[in-house]
Amino acid sequence: MQKYDIIKLLKGHTLDLKSLEEKSFLVSDEEKEALKNILNTLIDEGIVYFKDGSYSLLSDLKIYLGEVIEKANNYVLIRVKNSSLEIRLSGKESDDLLVGDLIYLREFQDGIYHALEYYKAISELKGTFSLSSRGEKILLVPSLKDTDYLVFVDNDTIGVKQGDLVKAKIIRMRGNKIFVSISERLVDASSVSSDISKILYLHDVESEFSQASLEECEKIEDKITEEELQGREDYRDHLVFTIDSDEAHDFDDAIEGKRVGAGYEVVVHIADVTHYVKRNHPLDEEASKRGTSIYLADRVVPMLPVKLSNGICSLNPNVDRLTLSCKFNIDANGNAFNSSVFLSVINSKARLTYNNVNKLFANEEVDIPKDIADSLKILNECAKTIRKRRELNGALSLESTELKFRLDENGNPVEVIKEIQGEAEKLIEDLMIVANCEVAKLLKRARIPLLYRVHDLPPKEKLEKFKDYLKKIGLLTFFPKDSDITSSRLNDFLANIKDPNLRLAVSSSLLRALAKAKYSPMEIGHFGLSELYYCHFTSPIRRYPDDIIHRLVKEYLLEEKNYDKSELKDYLDYEGERLSSLEVRADEIEREVDDLESCKYMLDKIGTTFDAKVTSLLKRGMFVETSLGIEGFISYRLLEGDYFFNERKYVACSENDDKVYSLGTPLKVTLLYVDVENRDIDFISPSLYKKYSLSIDDEEKRRLAKEGIRIYQTEKKKMVGKPRFINRRNSHRKNYNKKNSYRGRKR
Repeated sequence: MQKYDIIKLLKGHTLDLKSLEEKSFLVSDEEKEALKNILNTLIDEGIVYFKDGSYSLLSDLKIYLGEVIEKANNYVLIRVKNSSLEIRLSGKESDDLLVGDLIYLREFQDGIYHALEYYKAISELKGTFSLSSRGEKILLVPSLKDTDYLVFVDNDTIGVKQGDLVKAKIIRMRGNKIFVSISERLVDASSVSSDISKILYLHDVESEFSQASLEECEKIEDKITEEELQGREDYRDHLVFTIDSDEAHDFDDAIEGKRVGAGYEVVVHIADVTHYVKRNHPLDEEASKRGTSIYLADRVVPMLPVKLSNGICSLNPNVDRLTLSCKFNIDANGNAFNSSVFLSVINSKARLTYNNVNKLFANEEVDIPKDIADSLKILNECAKTIRKRRELNGALSLESTELKFRLDENGNPVEVIKEIQGEAEKLIEDLMIVANCEVAKLLKRARIPLLYRVHDLPPKEKLEKFKDYLKKIGLLTFFPKDSDITSSRLNDFLANIKDPNLRLAVSSSLLRALAKAKYSPMEIGHFGLSELYYCHFTSPIRRYPDDIIHRLVKEYLLEEKNYDKSELKDYLDYEGERLSSLEVRADEIEREVDDLESCKYMLDKIGTTFDAKVTSLLKRGMFVETSLGIEGFISYRLLEGDYFFNERKYVACSENDDKVYSLGTPLKVTLLYVDVENRDIDFISPSLYKKYSLSIDDEEKRRLAKEGIRIYQTEKKKMVGKPRFINRRNSHRKNYNKKNSYRGRKR
């Protein structure tokens, strides 16, 4: 019996355990025990509700299980399980709730929710062990930093040192005081990249694989057997190769192509991961639980064990590998036709990198064999026709800054690199998008339900805020009417903004106004790509949704197995919500690590002056992006002159100066302060920094900067004041999601 069998039985019904056993025809004690375990899992996942001895589906009762994800003194933010829906509770309902608490909620009016009851209150906290100014043993809990709660350690702490991340059991609570007992040290503060490890633990990411999955992995052979080749098309003598980044170790996709008449024939070969990761086996359960690989500055938290992800599943050069291939033709206008998907085996002839291929396309000297170079040029011609067709169809082209950090042996960032999409990256992106679309169409034509990658129209509320923003900066006149909003019209709107700095700022704001892409069996299309049918097929090593698509293709399209359409749709709906939620978590972690590394990189650059441009304006100051791509904040009082925010015109101006700061305005800024703990980077105008710093020596400057003391000048006298910090993620970057960018390979 599987989860979805139970969900099907409970749909529209309330049943007790005995009834479920009877309807499932369970006889043995082992089967009945397994049923109880699955029911408990479904309750934890927010699918099933248990009360008075009976089980129901939460969806039937219009009840939601939510987890508290943010806590302040007067409110909590709750995210519904297996959903991106976030609910804010304030007043008495929020007083006793802590981050991690699970509670049931009901919607009483449209958008208004009330707490019904606890499901499970947290019994443990994760935090950094420290000592107070009075020598008390305390725990600094990130989830409580915006509250008045104080956490005191009430047990022996031998073996735990200041700065270590620990897990502690809650003993008692008294008013705003929480008393805990440390039960486990999670991260040693002295270990390399301990700060990144802390982020992972605080997001409940498991870095270790289960013993059962590792044992299953060890049994998998490192080489393909003759038996495994049966029923597969043999492409081992074809000119197939991979193109990935320099640091990549797992290769999901390989390509080949040739001219056919006025068009092209392309084959995209994708690692056949589900040949090794069997449904409901330990490896599959582990991959399903993780949902996605997480790529960080110093590590990858893989969805699959390295033996698979970098070994037998990876399309490494000069070794036989099992693949699931999508073949299609492209006509002179970039349209795909004559598509098919089939089981195959390949032997990649080269492991190419984006850097080398970009050099080839730029006519630079590069060590790539002539036959592969010729094939690459043909594929690039093909990709350009696809790109032209996609642009004519209105695929969104939004600009955003993505950074990559190079770390030293101690885990400290020594170089920051702006990621730029070259011809090679675009080539792969275009071919993968076509493969994803064609597989979705093949499943659709066969009337097989599938898990689409969908992207809805911009939400009305976000769109209104964006239009209000455009009105302030004088661009609303050129923005399309609500009834005319298409991806093509948005491209035209951005293209008409001549100032590149302003266009980048507006593009970033538009990106935040869009809906988030997610997984769903609903056919609502992909707004950003301007495609009606689109799924994720090309990255099964690092994304579980791709594995789901592979199974649908193999079992129902190729093998033509029978299935219950309603049951399959229920399964895909459940998986879509769950996997979208896991992707959101991965995005949040990657964003936090990028902010962390940005701060660490800037830490030793106090007093350095940077070229920058304004990316956002607030009442207290401006966000600016430096030429490095790293963003920070500059208060109006730290500019030379008496600047203030003119909200109506959305500019910063001064009564004593003709200079006006608006979106995209270039300026020079000097780094004043970096707060790694709170991820804050603060700047000051170079002239003001220079004027003040002349009266103090370097040691004093460093002390002032370290303590976060603001330096500014008024007309009457020089003053030193403490900063008023703001949290960037609670301002204009709250909904920023770089993975929603329509550039790069994650769509």
